[in-house]
Amino acid sequence: MVQWGAGPAGTISLAVTGCDIVYCPYPTEVNVPIISSNGTISGPTEVCKGASASYELPKWMTVAYQWSLPDGGSFNGTTNGHIVNVTWPTTPGTYTLVGEYGSDFLAGLPGHTGNDCYGSATLTVTVLGDFDIFGPSQVCVNNTITYSGSGDFGGATFDWSVDGNPAFDQAGTTNYTVDWSLLPGPGAYIITAVANAPGQADYCVGTQSIVVIVSEAITPTIVGPATYCINEPIVFTI
Repeated sequence: MVQWGAGPAGTISLAVTGCDIVYCPYPTEVNVPIISSNGTISGPTEVCKGASASYELPKWMTVAYQWSLPDGGSFNGTTNGHIVNVTWPTTPGTYTLVGEYGSDFLAGLPGHTGNDCYGSATLTVTVLGDFDIFGPSQVCVNNTITYSGSGDFGGATFDWSVDGNPAFDQAGTTNYTVDWSLLPGPGAYIITAVANAPGQADYCVGTQSIVVIVSEAITPTIVGPATYCINEPIVFTI
């Protein structure tokens, strides 16, 4: 009698010794599928909002499969094979994927019933959040502008910086105010926000950046006559 392990497969070998007839000196091995009562689902456990991913259970012959998503999500294609493709919801959180499987192959054999080759597997998948930087991407050198980080988590905070200007670093805030007159002058600057609380691990992309074009402030001068007659056409230029 063989007591098999958890699977999903085992090996049994036969070697012949001490016989009058000379046999091949190497044992013969056979791989035996083992249908585990508690299976393991392979696939990503962290995904972005609305992302699609494939998940897999071991493939056993004569086994029927059935998958479900009790917490939300949708399947792409069939759900009766050992591989499924799932599109996850657009709301961050934890979701469950369940795979059930079974075979009647051993039913009717001595010591076996119709349900002793069945099992299930569960996988918890986390849908990560997103955030963006909000604020103007074109400003004048004399502007003071407030930028903000906003996304899926209320009250989230970020670590802010202007690339190449460490004096403007600011940690753990939702909003970030930049006095552009204190920067070296006109040009292109990169504002970066890194997730602080929640941290980067809770976001699909934990760092966001925006390019800001800083232009010289121009005070326009209007040229034209200071006095004119009623109904007289006048041309003014800047």
